Amino acid sequence: MGLVRTLPFTKIFNPQTGRTETLTGSNSIRACLGMLISTCRGELLGDPNFGTDIKKYLANYKGSILYSVVAKDIVNAVNKYEKRVHIDESNIMFNESATNPNLIYITIQYTNLTTNMVEELKLTLNSDSIL
Repeated sequence: MGLVRTLPFTKIFNPQTGRTETLTGSNSIRACLGMLISTCRGELLGDPNFGTDIKKYLANYKGSILYSVVAKDIVNAVNKYEKRVHIDESNIMFNESATNPNLIYITIQYTNLTTNMVEELKLTLNSDSIL
């Protein structure tokens, strides 16, 4: 597998250098996973299957059964679109905020297949404003 470069979503052009900023390695993987998981399925016009239904699920329901469905959705999306990692449902953890019932913390551990190292992605979703 060759070197993959990813454009960072929030900062694409660096006016100081006049160059397009790119990410590589683990940073590229984390950025791509974050974008894949947080994109609503059907939102990307060129590929309506890209993304997950996680926001729809979490906006309407909570609980261990739902988290199992969301974990499967994440694993299926990652297996289809991010070939640089291996992810298993058992390595996706959900925690609800003790102070804000609308906040959901998701921790995903995955194996970076290029380095064979276990890495982690942490996401915070606000179920009150995700749709």
